Amino acid sequence: MNDALAGWVKKLDMHCLPSLRANAERLRVLGGQEDADIDEMVTLIETDPGLAMRLMRYINNLRHKHLRNEISTVRNGLMMLGISHVQKLSENLEFIDALPEQTQQRLLRHFSQALHAGTQVREIARLSKETIADELYLAAILHNTGAMLLDLHAPQEMDRVRELMHEKHIEADEAEYVVFGFSCDQLTIELAQLWKLPAILLDSLRGQNARHKRALSVMLSAQLAEAAEQGWYGRQCLNLLESLADLLLADIASTATLVHQNAVEAARETEHLGVWHPAMALLHPVPLQTQMEPGNKPLPELISADDQADFCLAPQRPVLLKALKRLSNPEPELLLRDVLMLTMEGMHDGLGLNRVMFAMLTPDKVQLKARRILGSENDPLFNRFAVDLNSHNLFVRLLEKPLALWLDDENRSKFFPLIPIAAHKLIRNDSFYVMSLFIREKPIGIFYADRHTRSCRLDAQSYKYFKHLVTQTSMCLSQLQVKE
Repeated sequence: MNDALAGWVKKLDMHCLPSLRANAERLRVLGGQEDADIDEMVTLIETDPGLAMRLMRYINNLRHKHLRNEISTVRNGLMMLGISHVQKLSENLEFIDALPEQTQQRLLRHFSQALHAGTQVREIARLSKETIADELYLAAILHNTGAMLLDLHAPQEMDRVRELMHEKHIEADEAEYVVFGFSCDQLTIELAQLWKLPAILLDSLRGQNARHKRALSVMLSAQLAEAAEQGWYGRQCLNLLESLADLLLADIASTATLVHQNAVEAARETEHLGVWHPAMALLHPVPLQTQMEPGNKPLPELISADDQADFCLAPQRPVLLKALKRLSNPEPELLLRDVLMLTMEGMHDGLGLNRVMFAMLTPDKVQLKARRILGSENDPLFNRFAVDLNSHNLFVRLLEKPLALWLDDENRSKFFPLIPIAAHKLIRNDSFYVMSLFIREKPIGIFYADRHTRSCRLDAQSYKYFKHLVTQTSMCLSQLQVKE
């Protein structure tokens, strides 16, 4: 965790999301009734991310003191709390309607989007025959906790994020990194760990878990609810529909129908919030420019590697030097995941490389699978990186001995045909760095990095330090008795 992220985690630790006054007051009334309807209580909390957050923080902190099993649904949380103690949830609350008007609108839009994501994932779970759909629903409505809290406590900075996305044509996580030094998802991860929130929420925030169906369902639902705010007919929504169709083993047409029906249902359920809902745009053949919240410009669609972004991440030399220093003199207690993250932060933050991945060799040595990823929070395809090693391809050659490659204009004709077609579809880029990681002469996996867009070109100096970081990582892990 970098210093900027650590500072915000410390600042937000004692804060919670504001709640909807009507939900909290009705919950207080029900809490005073001996025969209270628990189904109504569940609905009140599930339709208020502020109350849901408060319940989960309270219950899971209690669980860590007295219980072993995780509480991961609102219903189970209420059962554990006991109806007689429900009134505690509505004590000392901050209400959205007591905030300044513009702040109210920001949070109500976030709540609407969160509940839209929850509606989508619950239906996806039903079709997937997922037995605990309520777990996925809760993870979906809390998925954007970091963004919600930053819009509450740093509204000007969040406006700057939106401006960068619109004016410089960069993706949300990169704009957040430029403004804050970290992404909103990274903030949510750290807060979720601190507050002991359900594991499925953490899983859905880590890109490498896109290969797991439950986590991917939450990821796609949250991203779809956000992308729909910018228009159903743009590239980002279409990409997400393709990924969702693949998950459901369905065709695009039926998947789009399902998603649109879910959106309409979510709009009905959140009509009382009084904010615009993307379901309204289904009446129009193109997205409406007037659909954005007051004072904000429309956000861009997800850009592809062929688009020309005019803004590139700036390298942070202090971060790079710090990573190299720690890898050269590692603390004995470092775990494998700590070393990998240190290296990848050196690449992403230190060198300004947009997408960084470590893909690990599977125990049976027949496949490379993404183990850690930075910079691809909104890229479900890249997050599912996996490549078979059952044929003679570039990745097989990289694992034969320590090798590095910078795929560029000069060598593309030679090496591009060696990349499996499946990997092409996941990477969607024709210029990148890649290097194998060996520990005591045994292959472990590969590091991959790129700058995602052609206008943000790779350079010789970054390649030199990329190789240096991987080499130092190999030496560091060889010294340590690494554990998971």
